[in-house]
Order: sequence, then structure tokens, then C-alpha cells
Amino acid sequence: MKTNIQKVLLSAVTLLSVVVIGCSNLIDPTDGTTSSANVEQQLSMFVTQNSNTTSDDALLFPELDTMCPKGDIPFEKGHHGKGGHGHHGGKDGLDDHHGGIGHKGGFDKPRTKFDSLRLVLPCLQLTAEQDTAVRAILTTLHTQVGSILKATRDAQLPLRQDAQAKAKVVLDSLKAGSITRDEAKAQLDTIRQELETALQPGRDAAKAAITTLQNDALTAIRALLTTSQQVAWDIWISTGQLPC
Repeated sequence: MKTNIQKVLLSAVTLLSVVVIGCSNLIDPTDGTTSSANVEQQLSMFVTQNSNTTSDDALLFPELDTMCPKGDIPFEKGHHGKGGHGHHGGKDGLDDHHGGIGHKGGFDKPRTKFDSLRLVLPCLQLTAEQDTAVRAILTTLHTQVGSILKATRDAQLPLRQDAQAKAKVVLDSLKAGSITRDEAKAQLDTIRQELETALQPGRDAAKAAITTLQNDALTAIRALLTTSQQVAWDIWISTGQLPC
């Protein structure tokens, strides 16, 4: 049953496990020309950096990065899946969240209560019925978070498309020789900053909504627990320390 919970929890976590593409210098030709191929490459780079449909998943929730390379989450003390580092590499690594003696510095400690939920569940020794109920809560959360992220991406699309169109105008002007490379870079930087400003309210709203859902899920899980389990749970909630 614990394995089933870990799979569901991993699904909720991996919704948000995406690599954010950084912003590089778009105007950096090596041959001093503004050839058609060079300009098209610059536009392609701009589109990639500013229209990735899942990039905001990681921006919204960097603390929910996948902790195991192959999806193995330690739900038993001393069990660390197939990983050989970070949370999953050492003997009794669950105790310090870092992989014990096998820690290679590859991962940080969980950064939110929800992120460390997978670590506290084994301490509770859930019954089969509780296990099923917890999985149901996490499955619902997974669906709700997915809907919020999709709605956020859909709302961003016209903003990103507008930025792409503006970038194309700039790069076409560069290709035609009507502006310099420095001018093109400055204009692209402005377009990018304007896009970031336009995207931020939606990001903030999505993050607030998902944080509320996560807190509601924690409350619902606690309600399933016995009195003794709630004592252990409350230790974790109030101190951040695992009760086992």
C-alpha cells in the first residue's frame, strides 16, 4: 500500500518537475553577419525561451522538483529505491533527508511541508483503509493542480504569442539592416521583461490556489488519523522534524 501512495504522491510532484530554460544573449553572432540563418536562429531561441508551455510549472513550484531520478521515493526507513545519491543513496538516509552516508550533495532538503509529506507518511503506519483514503486525497489533488497549471498556460498563450510577434519584427529589422545588433538586443530584452511582467499576476494567482489545495489536502489527511497518529503528525507540522 505504501508503494501505491508513493506512486500517487510522485504523480502530484512530477507535474511540477520541469527544467526552466534560462535567458541567454540572443544577439551574439560569431561571424559578424546578420544572415537569414542567424536571424532565424535568434527568433527560434526567443520562442523557445519565452513560449515553453510548461516552463511556469517549475517557476511556480521549484520546491516540488522530483527528488529521485527514476521516481523512487523512500517510504521505508533504510530503503532508497535505485538512486545512489541525495535523498536516496545512503543507509538510513530517511533520518536526515539527505541519503545518510551515501549523500553526494545532489539534492536539498524538502523545502515545504507538502514536499516532505512523503517522508512523514511511513512514520504513521497507516492502515489499509487509511492508505486508500490518502491515495484518494492525493489523486484528487493531482487532478486539481493539473487543471490550474493548464488554465495558467492557456491564459499565458496569447501573451507569449504577442511577444513572439514583436520579437519577429525586431529580428526582421535586424536582418534588413535597419537597426543594429545592440538595438535589437535592447528591444528583445524589453519585450522579454514586458512579457515577464504580464505573466506574473497569473503565476501569483496559480501559486496561491495550489498552496491552498495543498494545505487542504494536509488537513484532510490529518482528519483520517487516530489520536496517536495525530500526535506524530502534529510534531511534524509544528517542528518540521520527523517523529520516527
